Amino acid sequence: LQGLPWLLETNTLLAPIPVQGEQEIARLPDTYEPLLLSAMESVTLADLVEEELILGMPLMPKHADACGEAQYLPDTMRSMPEPETLPNPFAVLHTLKKLRISRTS
Repeated sequence: LQGLPWLLETNTLLAPIPVQGEQEIARLPDTYEPLLLSAMESVTLADLVEEELILGMPLMPKHADACGEAQYLPDTMRSMPEPETLPNPFAVLHTLKKLRISRTS
């Protein structure tokens, strides 16, 4: 594997707001992501930046070239029919329901 330069765009505003407990956190607007620390805990700016970078990374590896069809799919998955050509598994139940209604009327 080779390194790939990846432009990571994030729009994060770090604005510490001192709160005294979970009741005050509940009153914050939903746009805030609270980080409640006890008196003995601390957090560094580097930790917060690292967390934002990790959250901004893509979920799956990407590369600049288009790769076409995935090479790791088994042959059975490549030859599967399109979903609209498969029979509806509930069609039999629908038919049985119609028969039941016609017998009761």
